Amino acid sequence: MTATTSRPSGQELGANAPGIAAPGTPNTVLADLREAAETYADRYLVVEMYAVNPDGGVLNPGDSASFKVRVHNNGPLDVRDLTVVLTGRNGTRVGRHGWTNGQSSYGSAVLDKVPAHMFDGDWVDVVDDDHDHFHFWVHSTMPESDLVTVTVQDWNLDLLHLLNAHTDPGTTPHFVYRDEVHPA
Repeated sequence: MTATTSRPSGQELGANAPGIAAPGTPNTVLADLREAAETYADRYLVVEMYAVNPDGGVLNPGDSASFKVRVHNNGPLDVRDLTVVLTGRNGTRVGRHGWTNGQSSYGSAVLDKVPAHMFDGDWVDVVDDDHDHFHFWVHSTMPESDLVTVTVQDWNLDLLHLLNAHTDPGTTPHFVYRDEVHPA
């Protein structure tokens, strides 16, 4: 009886998988991953300030307004532990609901997860200690001025979605066992 094993044509034991550099060849996977992580927020996250509700509909120096902040992720990775920083411009003060005057900048509470591949129109609201909105206080006297900026301050990327949701069963056999079969 003679048994043989084989691998599909062109595949040898120890051979590099497609896309993997041969030994001695520069491999940029880790550098590319680092660059993708560093630019992820700018490339895939959309941050929006909405539902701005000024007292009386017109802003005057000394007025306050409430607003909400939301985030959309159209990238391939889940974003974890996201915080945003609200910054007052041109003398504007910012803060959380319930404050009476605010400060020049304010960092939000941590947002647990902004999922990957969000559909158009899907958003995750930034909630700060059970309050769903923030406030700003106007101190500017310029007719048109930038009053508030919202910036992603900190985040972590979660590779589990990419590694688990983007893996499908392969169709190419990785090993074939062959043996002689004799009728009984």
